[in-house]
Amino acid sequence: AGFDEWLELNQYTPDEIRQELRDQLLASMVQGDVVAQVPERAEQVHARHLLVATVEEAEELLAQLESGAEFAILATQYSLDQSTRINGGDLGWFPRGFLTVPELERVAFTQELRDPEGVIRTFLGFHLVETMERDPDRLLSPEAYLQLQQAAVESWLVELHQQADIERYVP
Repeated sequence: AGFDEWLELNQYTPDEIRQELRDQLLASMVQGDVVAQVPERAEQVHARHLLVATVEEAEELLAQLESGAEFAILATQYSLDQSTRINGGDLGWFPRGFLTVPELERVAFTQELRDPEGVIRTFLGFHLVETMERDPDRLLSPEAYLQLQQAAVESWLVELHQQADIERYVP
């Protein structure tokens, strides 16, 4: 009786709810296949950054680093990134595709260890990045693993959309 009430309240027939549940189960199975292809281990770097408002300030801080200043101390004193500033700019370990600012990620993965490449301009401002460690096969954190799984599903959906023949009919 409760199920019949729910069907009526939600304007479903028994056949419609069966079809809806079938579609959801199939979608879940396909999504499971897509995310199962995401490895639990990946190349990762441990890096830190500092963010300032002007290129001049970034160049001055880079000069201080080249003269032997400690990156973490400068990040704590000058970085505008409130989420990493308290930890000396530490971004932690991360794989490719994890950071929200791709330019920083590219630099972190390509520069020499403990050798900031230079000033990086992004939509946020001007950054200095220092890659502290690199591991070619590190276990992903749960957060990174989930984010890479979500990115895999989104990429798969975009690919399907690009391959689809979509026709729109206007009445």
